[in-house]
Amino acid sequence: ALSIAVFLVLSGKLPVLMTSKANIVRIMLVAVCLFLPQAFFFVSSVKYISAVTTELIFYFYPTAVILISWAVLRKQLNRLHLIAAVTAFAGSALVLYEAFASDVNITGMGFAFAAMLMFSTYIIITRNILDNIDAFALTFFFMLTASTVLFFITGTDVFHLTPYQLFLAVLIGIVPSSMSTILLYKALKEIGSSLTCIASSIEPVFTVILAHMLLKETTAAAQFIGMFMIIVGIIIPAYGHAGKKSKPSVS
Repeated sequence: ALSIAVFLVLSGKLPVLMTSKANIVRIMLVAVCLFLPQAFFFVSSVKYISAVTTELIFYFYPTAVILISWAVLRKQLNRLHLIAAVTAFAGSALVLYEAFASDVNITGMGFAFAAMLMFSTYIIITRNILDNIDAFALTFFFMLTASTVLFFITGTDVFHLTPYQLFLAVLIGIVPSSMSTILLYKALKEIGSSLTCIASSIEPVFTVILAHMLLKETTAAAQFIGMFMIIVGIIIPAYGHAGKKSKPSVS
């Protein structure tokens, strides 16, 4: 939250934080009722199963978002998006198959499944909030609310962190937290929740590639097939959208 405020001050965009009290209340409620619980469930699941297995279960959320939007919000079921989401999830399963096959715990899987459902609901609700508030403002108030609540719950004392720990905390706060969240909200606003979730399925691909490059981990043939399926799942809706645009209008 502090990094976002500093950026907005330096860029002269601080007025984007000006929003109605009703919007701030909505953001705080979503942060407390959905954002923080999904983080809690995700972290809890890692205590029982590996992070990779948790991520595999978590990455059912693109399909869950499409199904929840159809079943609960009565939105039209886009079969192309559903096929793309299922293809991307199947690819994620192949990418992360090894850990899942050797690491099964009912309690851990339950926490991971709860995290996935919470995150899916959070994505859908946040998409509706975005119509009335800037992505920077939404991220700022989300992070401010979450960090404040966590501070009082955990009693974390930042003054006891070593310089290296403080550096890592700031780096994590800026790159994978603030920047990624802002980009996520901007994508939600531009292309909607279904396409954003499908596109985000590319994360396991980069996880495997970086693990291979930086940690020298070996990559199995099935994982390469999974990465290809994820990319196909991302391309399918984009190709369909382009096809619709290219069709001439009939008067």
